Amino acid sequence: MTLHVSGVDVDLSINNELIKSFSTGKPLAELCHQKPLQEHLNKTEDIISYQFTEKSFLCEALFHPSFLNELPHKNYQSNQRLEFLGDSILNLIVSNEIFFKYKRQNEGVLSKLRASCVNEVSLYQIADVLKISPYIFTGKGERVHLSQSFGILSDVLESLIGAVFLDSSLDVVSKLFQRWVEKLEENFHQNFYDLERLSFFDPKSSLQERVLKRFSSLPEYRSSDLGDGKFKVELYIDQKKVSDVTMNSKKLAEKFLASEYIKNHYKEK
Repeated sequence: MTLHVSGVDVDLSINNELIKSFSTGKPLAELCHQKPLQEHLNKTEDIISYQFTEKSFLCEALFHPSFLNELPHKNYQSNQRLEFLGDSILNLIVSNEIFFKYKRQNEGVLSKLRASCVNEVSLYQIADVLKISPYIFTGKGERVHLSQSFGILSDVLESLIGAVFLDSSLDVVSKLFQRWVEKLEENFHQNFYDLERLSFFDPKSSLQERVLKRFSSLPEYRSSDLGDGKFKVELYIDQKKVSDVTMNSKKLAEKFLASEYIKNHYKEK
């Protein structure tokens, strides 16, 4: 079985045509109401299902540091501050949701469940379902395989949460995130806040325990560097290849393979 990460690589022309306008260093509040940036932001608002009052919040949320490094000035801020804010807000939103959903669970279980919901892989999945990647401003090197970059996409999702919060309120951003979650659930056919997530939060350890018990041996991961930041990772169980995946992170690829194997071979009765 060969597994592939979804997503289509970015059309480089989308961002390149905007670089000239950003190179002027004009205030974002001014540029956001001029073509082509206005059209770009309008499309972004459509896919995230939120219309900004202050468009500059959205623009900043889409600025990866590598993009600003290629500009001839330092007039704009990257999305890192919004990412910081969005991470805190997202933890609050998820904490509130699972606190009332699982009233009999202790603090330890709730903390692990929150961590399984708010992490690079989970946020990447939401960003991937929303198809955010074509609207992110990055440097030339990062753009090539942006749709498969877990770190950049998960960071932008947190930045968008922070931007929407500043533009509206906690209640509004909470409801928006829930709509994103529902869209993810429609695609994956799984409850985002399900306690079953705990089985897959540390999938490599979980798989190791199950394979050791069944075969008296450990699962093996074999990787090969494909170049251009890509790695092919293969999973072997009982000395037999059972699956492989190509990603830009060996660590995430191994977690992905372990998680998928557990889902497909160790379903709860």
